[in-house]
Amino acid sequence: MTQVHHYMYLQGLWCGVPYHVTGRHVWSFGQCTHKPMTEEEVQQKNWITPGLDAHAALTDIILDKRWAKDVPEFLNFRQVPKRLCGLITQNTHIVYFLISKLKP
Repeated sequence: MTQVHHYMYLQGLWCGVPYHVTGRHVWSFGQCTHKPMTEEEVQQKNWITPGLDAHAALTDIILDKRWAKDVPEFLNFRQVPKRLCGLITQNTHIVYFLISKLKP
């Protein structure tokens, strides 16, 4: 994917959040990327009711143009590969152990 495609993909997911939180997972310009939910999972969720103040406030934040201009900056962040997570966790534990031993 090019930078433009990444931007458009992230923008589409981000703008879909107001739909997702109401229980709608497909909308006119996209859809959620999570696996389909069972009826039981859908019933267990506390969805935000469209039109309430909370939903309006969330939508205002999501669609804020000040955020939209910074989307390309967020594209520089990448998920840490799983094989590195173990090393990072192990190193973190070692550092905390050493700090605890060095404390007076």
